Amino acid sequence: METAAGSVITSLASTEADQPLSVAFSPSQPVLAMGKSNGTIEFWNPTTRQPLSSLKGHTEPVLSLAFAPDGQTLISASEDKTVRLWRVNPKDAEDFIHAHSNAVDVRGLVARRSIDGLG
Repeated sequence: METAAGSVITSLASTEADQPLSVAFSPSQPVLAMGKSNGTIEFWNPTTRQPLSSLKGHTEPVLSLAFAPDGQTLISASEDKTVRLWRVNPKDAEDFIHAHSNAVDVRGLVARRSIDGLG
């Protein structure tokens, strides 16, 4: 959305089965991560509006996403009561945490390599 005029500049297509529920922009490259209602995470180039790749691992909707400050790790939280840490390249689950009895949310969470031992 262009805020001065309040008009939509562009949008990305989705269906009811894979609605976007959460988004995060990479701090290190032109990449938009989009958490979907079908449990997948899609990566898009926001400039070209072209899909780049996708991750599958969650079994329920992806509620929130956050990139680590270096842009190399993506944190996802899902209605399936899991938090996953993904290395953006390669596309493998780095770690898997399953210790919640309710849906989890990572809004406001910032991964810090010096504290959490990911580096």
